[in-house]
Amino acid sequence: MISIPILNVSSSKEKRPEYLRLFREAGAGRVFLFTGNPFGDPAELDDALSLLSENIARYTANGLEAAIWIGESCRRNGDF
Repeated sequence: MISIPILNVSSSKEKRPEYLRLFREAGAGRVFLFTGNPFGDPAELDDALSLLSENIARYTANGLEAAIWIGESCRRNGDF
């Protein structure tokens, strides 16, 4: 199964249809929603969980498995 990681914050309501189209074109069966580490700030955590909930519901309703990737990721020079 092809799995594609994306930044959760980049998967907004407006961008989800385009992501779904691209995932279908790629033959993806799973999306990893990368949140970074939102646990330091309660407001950030609430926002991250709300958007995660929306994204998981939307992607699973469209036939994709949705997984959450929390923490650090591979990056170069501190940038994603």
